[in-house]
Amino acid sequence: MGAAITMILAKIVGLATFFAKLAVAFFVAFWLLSTDLGCWFVEQLLSFAVEMISDLDVSAFQSAASSWGSLPSEVLNVLGLLKAGWAASIIVSAIGLRLILQLIPGVRLGS
Repeated sequence: MGAAITMILAKIVGLATFFAKLAVAFFVAFWLLSTDLGCWFVEQLLSFAVEMISDLDVSAFQSAASSWGSLPSEVLNVLGLLKAGWAASIIVSAIGLRLILQLIPGVRLGS
């Protein structure tokens, strides 16, 4: 009689460990699915941003950049030593970022 009870208890413990492993496997699968969905959402958002940026017309900026070639070489050398190109790109990036942040409701940055 004791062996039968021991065998029944062993089956119950085995069933409980099976359901515990099943619950852990379900949680891991759900976690991996949710992280994959999050990565997919970010990837779609970035691909949309890349398409939007590639559709921009930058011909006006190209004509303005070509006017740098008409400056004398001494002036271009001094501007290069002063890192005027880096400074201009930082300023333009900051202004562009501020304009983009102005589009978000609730973010006014003092204006």
